[in-house]
Amino acid sequence: MQNRILHLHVQRHLAFGIYGLSRLINGTATVWQEMHGNDSSNWSRFVHERWPFRWLGVSAFRGDFSMGEKGCDFWNRYKEDLGLAKNLGCTSFRFSFEWARIEPSQGSYDEAAIQRFHDILDTMEELGLEPNVTLHHFTHPTWFEDLGGFMKEENVPIFVEWAQFMFRTFHKRIKLWAIFNEPTAYTFLSFIVGLGPSPRYVSNIFNLIGAGRTLSNLLKAHTTTYWALKALPGGKEASIGMVHHHIIWVTEWLSYWLGWDIMDHWMCTGEFEWRLPVFGTWIKWTDPGGKPPCDWWGINFYSHPVAAWNLKPACLPHQIMTDMFYPIYPEGLYAAIQRSSRYGIPMYVTETGIADHRNDRRALLIETYFRVRSFIAMLLGQLKR
Repeated sequence: MQNRILHLHVQRHLAFGIYGLSRLINGTATVWQEMHGNDSSNWSRFVHERWPFRWLGVSAFRGDFSMGEKGCDFWNRYKEDLGLAKNLGCTSFRFSFEWARIEPSQGSYDEAAIQRFHDILDTMEELGLEPNVTLHHFTHPTWFEDLGGFMKEENVPIFVEWAQFMFRTFHKRIKLWAIFNEPTAYTFLSFIVGLGPSPRYVSNIFNLIGAGRTLSNLLKAHTTTYWALKALPGGKEASIGMVHHHIIWVTEWLSYWLGWDIMDHWMCTGEFEWRLPVFGTWIKWTDPGGKPPCDWWGINFYSHPVAAWNLKPACLPHQIMTDMFYPIYPEGLYAAIQRSSRYGIPMYVTETGIADHRNDRRALLIETYFRVRSFIAMLLGQLKR
């Protein structure tokens, strides 16, 4: 049982808006590919084929990559996991709809998979866990990837159609919707550092043009999808947002390609700009509607990674390193909340946490990171008086 609890990626959700606090909710969350996997998704194929590393003679991934066996099997053990979340004191549960599982081939929907998600939501309702659902958390079907994925703007309507189908099916059961999880992290992993899937025969290492084009299309897809869902029955009542990875590297150029400044500028103005070394501005556009539509903002924060001169992960002398090779950095969470408050919409801390197999640093992270949460809750409680 203890190991089962440790498999749950415990995350704290903070409901906080510039106009005041309506409630605090605590939650936990899953990443679908990590929790169960699916052999028809872009990530599963990436892990199995090791593109482009296999052509370089590099064994990038080792071991057994039968995705369902290596995960903790949430697909079949969801009742147990949701019960553990409830026992931890959670009132919310964040998860994603697995597009590849629900639409394994274009236009063909798996009714059994849809029913399983209804079953998961039934259990959440029984336990009093409020769902917070994401429509795209890094994974999509291989057939969509083979069409060019989000590298091609003409594929955006395919994603919008998928989002509309899911909203029609589940809108009566879910209030909080995120269209995308971490679009900048997705493009960074899949096109710049080679740690995520890109369309076949498209380089996923230092492909700055592909990264910029994909991020541009993801943000356009957010706006198009938002208005498409709002136009559906139940759309006006739904709260539709975006989740962003708030990360600042000590190395400035890495911070740029992870896109916090890009996203911040887009959220404040509706203008997107992607620059390349030497060439300067490569892509630039402004949404005719101005600032992008967004009902809430999700803050994913872990740390500020430090890279040594040889680009290996490091930390500053006074910092403590985690198993994921980033240091414990609590002041960064406060900075992310403070900066995001400029958008004037409710915020949720949708991800934070630590990788700690020795279990000797977790208490320190909880004490320091959640001190920020307690401090903000105290301030807002005073404002409500």
